[in-house]
Amino acid sequence: MHLGRSGGAPPPRRAPGSPLRRDRAQARRELKRLEGELADAAAREERLRARVQQTSEALRQEKKRLAEAKREAAHLKRQVKAAERRAQR
Repeated sequence: MHLGRSGGAPPPRRAPGSPLRRDRAQARRELKRLEGELADAAAREERLRARVQQTSEALRQEKKRLAEAKREAAHLKRQVKAAERRAQR
C-alpha cells in the first residue's frame, strides 16, 4: 500500500485534454518562465547600473585628484626653475 492512496483502486485517469487547452497551458508555462527571466535580467541591470554609477563617481574623484597633482607638480617645477636661476647668479 502506498501513502496517499486508499485500497488497491487505481488512480483516476483524466481524459486527454484538447490540443487547444494543452497549447494554452504550454503558453502559460512559457510566459511564466519568460517573466522570471525578465525579472532576473531587470535585477541584474539594476545591480550593474549601480556599479557603473559608483565607478563613474570614483573615476570623477580620481580625475580631480590627478588634476590637483598636476597643478602641484607644475607649481613645484616653476619653483625648481626659479631656484635654479637664483643659484646660477
